[in-house]
Amino acid sequence: MGDGNSAVLEELVKGKATGGDIPMAIVASSDYATVYDIRQGEPTYGQSSRILAKALDKQLVKVDGKGRRVFSTIKPEPLESTRKTYCCLLHKDAPDREKWNELGLPTCPKNNLASPMQVELHMRHRHKVEYETIERERKHREEAEEREFKRLLYKSASRQEAVEEAAPLYVKDPKKK
Repeated sequence: MGDGNSAVLEELVKGKATGGDIPMAIVASSDYATVYDIRQGEPTYGQSSRILAKALDKQLVKVDGKGRRVFSTIKPEPLESTRKTYCCLLHKDAPDREKWNELGLPTCPKNNLASPMQVELHMRHRHKVEYETIERERKHREEAEEREFKRLLYKSASRQEAVEEAAPLYVKDPKKK
């Protein structure tokens, strides 16, 4: 680094160029320094850029519309994801894992799928045979539930007919008009 750039970096490290309120941890090599976007909620959060060391003081004092700093030389912590993630149906923590163990299905470590549709696509492409087995089990369970429902419905209907035959609620006297 040249003498002019060293002086700029030294002033920035000591806080002279920025008023001393910006923490500095400059990662510099040659004539460049790395800065990070620290605006949370922005798609560029945590992304780094390499800039000329002599432009560092101008870059670090930039603020957004709300008066908050935009760049820092300190890498920000990764944000916690607010997005819900789904796991593979064969994952060790899946709700039906005991049933799949009984059928001898393998486990899958995938636990960061973005949506139920992604889970289905993952199963169709990565676990074709296992997916068919799970779907077959689901269809058998649905058919059994449907049969049980129909059985209860018929039983209920036959009780209703027996009650109507035994004691009608209203009988019209044929002699009266």
